Amino acid sequence: MSRLELLATGDVAVGVLDRSELYLVVALIVVPLLVLSALLLRVVRRRARAAGDALRAELEADPPVLGPEQVVARPVAGEVPPVSGNGVLALSPTRLLFRTSTGAAVDVPMQDVTGVRLQESFAGQVQPGRVHVVVSTVAGERAFLVDDGHRWRKAIDKARGGP
Repeated sequence: MSRLELLATGDVAVGVLDRSELYLVVALIVVPLLVLSALLLRVVRRRARAAGDALRAELEADPPVLGPEQVVARPVAGEVPPVSGNGVLALSPTRLLFRTSTGAAVDVPMQDVTGVRLQESFAGQVQPGRVHVVVSTVAGERAFLVDDGHRWRKAIDKARGGP
Protein backbone atom coordinates (compact mmCIF):
# COMPACT_ATOMS: atom_id res chain seq x y z
CA MET A 1 0.00 0.00 0.00
CA SER A 2 1.25 3.46 -0.77
CA ARG A 3 1.22 6.31 1.73
CA LEU A 4 -1.68 7.89 -0.08
CA GLU A 5 -3.74 4.68 0.13
CA LEU A 6 -2.96 4.36 3.87
CA LEU A 7 -4.10 7.94 4.46
CA ALA A 8 -7.32 7.37 2.50
CA THR A 9 -8.23 4.23 4.45
CA GLY A 10 -7.28 5.69 7.83
CA ASP A 11 -4.94 2.82 8.64
CA VAL A 12 -1.96 3.61 10.81
CA ALA A 13 1.43 2.94 9.31
CA VAL A 14 4.88 3.46 10.63
CA GLY A 15 7.05 4.82 7.90
CA VAL A 16 10.75 5.08 7.64
CA LEU A 17 12.14 8.31 6.30
CA ASP A 18 14.79 8.12 3.69
CA ARG A 19 17.95 10.15 4.20
CA SER A 20 16.83 13.27 2.29
CA GLU A 21 13.49 13.40 4.16
CA LEU A 22 15.31 13.03 7.46
CA TYR A 23 17.63 15.91 6.58
CA LEU A 24 14.61 18.03 5.68
CA VAL A 25 12.86 17.29 8.99
CA VAL A 26 16.02 18.05 10.97
CA ALA A 27 16.55 21.28 9.04
CA LEU A 28 12.95 22.35 9.63
CA ILE A 29 13.46 21.90 13.36
CA VAL A 30 17.06 22.99 13.89
CA VAL A 31 17.26 26.06 11.63
CA PRO A 32 14.34 27.95 13.25
CA LEU A 33 15.73 27.12 16.71
CA LEU A 34 19.15 28.50 15.76
CA VAL A 35 17.59 31.68 14.34
CA LEU A 36 15.42 32.15 17.43
CA SER A 37 18.39 31.57 19.74
CA ALA A 38 20.49 34.12 17.86
CA LEU A 39 17.71 36.72 18.07
CA LEU A 40 17.16 36.07 21.77
CA LEU A 41 20.88 36.34 22.49
CA ARG A 42 21.01 39.64 20.62
CA VAL A 43 18.11 41.06 22.65
CA VAL A 44 19.62 39.92 25.96
CA ARG A 45 23.02 41.43 25.07
CA ARG A 46 21.40 44.72 24.06
CA ARG A 47 19.46 44.90 27.34
CA ALA A 48 22.56 44.03 29.35
CA ARG A 49 24.53 46.76 27.59
CA ALA A 50 21.77 49.30 28.24
CA ALA A 51 21.56 48.29 31.93
CA GLY A 52 25.35 48.59 32.24
CA ASP A 53 25.30 52.03 30.63
CA ALA A 54 22.55 53.18 33.00
CA LEU A 55 24.52 51.90 36.01
CA ARG A 56 27.69 53.67 34.81
CA ALA A 57 25.72 56.92 34.50
CA GLU A 58 24.39 56.49 38.05
CA LEU A 59 27.85 55.75 39.38
CA GLU A 60 29.27 58.92 37.81
CA ALA A 61 26.97 60.91 40.09
CA ASP A 62 27.57 58.65 43.11
CA PRO A 63 31.08 57.13 42.68
CA PRO A 64 31.48 53.56 43.99
CA VAL A 65 33.66 52.63 46.94
CA LEU A 66 33.58 49.01 45.78
CA GLY A 67 32.53 47.37 42.55
CA PRO A 68 30.91 47.18 40.13
CA GLU A 69 31.21 43.39 40.26
CA GLN A 70 29.33 40.56 38.57
CA VAL A 71 27.29 38.78 41.27
CA VAL A 72 24.20 36.65 41.75
CA ALA A 73 21.39 38.10 43.86
CA ARG A 74 19.18 35.68 45.74
CA PRO A 75 15.42 36.31 45.88
CA VAL A 76 13.86 37.75 48.99
CA ALA A 77 10.76 36.01 50.35
CA GLY A 78 7.63 38.05 49.73
CA GLU A 79 9.23 40.52 47.33
CA VAL A 80 6.89 41.39 44.45
CA PRO A 81 8.15 41.34 41.77
CA PRO A 82 11.22 39.41 42.89
CA VAL A 83 14.57 40.84 41.82
CA SER A 84 17.19 38.13 41.62
CA GLY A 85 19.65 36.49 39.26
CA ASN A 86 22.83 37.57 37.55
CA GLY A 87 23.71 41.22 37.65
CA VAL A 88 26.12 43.89 38.78
CA LEU A 89 26.64 45.02 42.38
CA ALA A 90 28.25 48.30 43.42
CA LEU A 91 28.64 50.06 46.74
CA SER A 92 28.63 53.85 46.96
CA PRO A 93 29.01 55.83 50.18
CA THR A 94 25.22 56.23 50.36
CA ARG A 95 23.75 53.02 48.91
CA LEU A 96 24.20 49.48 47.68
CA LEU A 97 23.16 49.20 44.02
CA PHE A 98 22.23 46.00 42.17
CA ARG A 99 21.19 45.91 38.51
CA THR A 100 20.18 42.82 36.55
CA SER A 101 21.02 42.44 32.89
CA THR A 102 17.34 43.00 32.11
CA GLY A 103 17.34 46.34 33.90
CA ALA A 104 15.62 45.38 37.17
CA ALA A 105 17.09 47.39 40.04
CA VAL A 106 17.54 47.20 43.78
CA ASP A 107 18.88 50.13 45.78
CA VAL A 108 19.55 49.68 49.47
CA PRO A 109 20.20 53.01 51.25
CA MET A 110 23.03 52.70 53.79
CA GLN A 111 20.86 54.25 56.52
CA ASP A 112 18.48 51.26 56.14
CA VAL A 113 21.23 48.67 56.63
CA THR A 114 21.08 47.17 60.12
CA GLY A 115 23.79 44.54 59.66
CA VAL A 116 25.90 42.50 57.28
CA ARG A 117 27.22 38.96 57.55
CA LEU A 118 28.72 36.19 55.45
CA GLN A 119 27.04 32.83 54.79
CA GLU A 120 28.14 29.83 52.76
CA SER A 121 24.53 29.14 51.76
CA PHE A 122 21.39 31.22 51.51
CA ALA A 123 17.90 29.79 50.94
CA GLY A 124 19.52 26.43 50.16
CA GLN A 125 21.78 27.88 47.47
CA VAL A 126 25.52 27.11 47.64
CA GLN A 127 28.35 27.65 45.18
CA PRO A 128 31.84 26.39 46.07
CA GLY A 129 34.49 29.09 46.29
CA ARG A 130 31.98 31.91 46.68
CA VAL A 131 30.16 33.28 49.70
CA HIS A 132 26.90 35.16 50.23
CA VAL A 133 27.02 38.65 51.65
CA VAL A 134 23.74 38.93 53.54
CA VAL A 135 22.63 42.52 54.08
CA SER A 136 20.01 42.99 56.80
CA THR A 137 17.74 46.00 56.49
CA VAL A 138 14.64 47.28 58.23
CA ALA A 139 12.61 45.59 55.43
CA GLY A 140 14.35 42.18 55.56
CA GLU A 141 17.44 40.49 54.19
CA ARG A 142 19.03 40.53 50.78
CA ALA A 143 21.83 38.13 49.77
CA PHE A 144 24.45 38.52 47.05
CA LEU A 145 26.79 35.74 45.95
CA VAL A 146 30.20 37.42 45.58
CA ASP A 147 33.81 36.35 45.02
CA ASP A 148 35.37 38.16 48.00
CA GLY A 149 32.77 38.31 50.76
CA HIS A 150 35.17 39.61 53.41
CA ARG A 151 36.01 42.66 51.28
CA TRP A 152 32.30 43.39 50.67
CA ARG A 153 31.35 42.92 54.34
CA LYS A 154 34.16 45.23 55.47
CA ALA A 155 33.25 47.91 52.89
CA ILE A 156 29.53 47.80 53.75
CA ASP A 157 30.29 48.00 57.47
CA LYS A 158 32.53 51.01 56.84
CA ALA A 159 29.90 52.72 54.62
CA ARG A 160 27.22 52.33 57.28
CA GLY A 161 29.53 53.74 59.96
CA GLY A 162 30.36 50.40 61.58
CA PRO A 163 33.75 49.03 62.67
